[in-house]
Amino acid sequence: PDAVAPTGPIAPGDAPNGSIYEEITDNQVEGVIEADLMKMTDKYIFRLGTKIIPINKYRGTVVDVLRVYSIEKEDSALISEFEIARSENESYLSLDYEMYLSKDGNTLTLTKKIKGQVGVISIDVSDVNNITERARFSMDGDLNTSRMVDGKLLLVTDFSFYKNRIDYSDPKTFVPTVESDGVDSPIASDEIICPDKVTDQKYSVVVLLDSENLEILGSKALLNFTSDVYVSKNNLYITREYVEEKDNTRTTLSDIAVMNYREDNLSEYKILTVKGTVKDQYSFDELDGYLRVVTSTRETKQTTNGNNVSLMPVSTNASLYIFNLADNSLAYKVENFAPEGEEATAVRFDGDKCYVCTAFVVTFTDPVYFFDLSDYENITSTDTGIIDGYSTSLIQFGEGYLMGIGYGENRRL
Repeated sequence: PDAVAPTGPIAPGDAPNGSIYEEITDNQVEGVIEADLMKMTDKYIFRLGTKIIPINKYRGTVVDVLRVYSIEKEDSALISEFEIARSENESYLSLDYEMYLSKDGNTLTLTKKIKGQVGVISIDVSDVNNITERARFSMDGDLNTSRMVDGKLLLVTDFSFYKNRIDYSDPKTFVPTVESDGVDSPIASDEIICPDKVTDQKYSVVVLLDSENLEILGSKALLNFTSDVYVSKNNLYITREYVEEKDNTRTTLSDIAVMNYREDNLSEYKILTVKGTVKDQYSFDELDGYLRVVTSTRETKQTTNGNNVSLMPVSTNASLYIFNLADNSLAYKVENFAPEGEEATAVRFDGDKCYVCTAFVVTFTDPVYFFDLSDYENITSTDTGIIDGYSTSLIQFGEGYLMGIGYGENRRL
């Protein structure tokens, strides 16, 4: 549903049989591709599905299939099918794919769920009448998100371990593993990142792969980082939320882990800290060496009445923070710009512009703030007015329009 920004077609002849492939799923950052269920050139449609191979009159076996269709108006037709072999540890019905098509149109890269793991399959489609499998890869965890950038695949999974199953003689019982050369190996200890204060036993596992041969270019396991993920042209950002307590006042904070992936590895790990929590990937934007992020900030105070302990809200609001990535400093900020009690429900950056919808979700009113970020020394904002309901997504709709999607006067509308 999000606005898309095509990267433009590649030259004829680069894609299979001289067809043209135009990417339209880089909907947040140009050139940072998000997965899709179907890919298409001007000549072919690649589509994933299943089919049943009969065993007898009453039973059949379900197999995963890649289908290729021609695009010839009323003469369009199915050209070929390729059965995707399942791994031994896959469940009976495991069809839960995402798909990428390489810029030259010759390689399909599939990601799929496999019993607490994510599998990746590289398929050669340079000859649509002779499709072959190139390579396979797997890693622990449930798929959080993935991205394709310049032929490199970024995979992020959420992985949990269980205290009652830990065997310290076997790292696989408490450290996520990645498959390499057909062998599952725990991520190396120097690739595991732990914050100073750990509040749960979940990891975000990040792996950078060559999308064609699935060679591992880099891997990290971030303990206690399992929240939102944003990928820019240069960096991958993962957040974690926690509470800082001082003088009976509890302040919600977020750490943002930053990893650079442009040099065919995962490097330059660092932590940025902001007040509040981040709603989703669209609350982030990296531009010209600065990270801009919008958060919902919350403070509560602990009160005691006899044996009863309760948390009373002190402040709820929204804030904008701007970090200089050259030295990791908080360079600029606009804190508590909304009416007290409101939180950020939708954010959209557009170059030197930023739109933030805030709402007090009890009264369901929707002011949208427009920030002019063309001069960080003189950030200005405009309240565009209040409407009934509030937006949970803001989308550039073209020709100077911004569309909001969300709730009406209550959550039923």
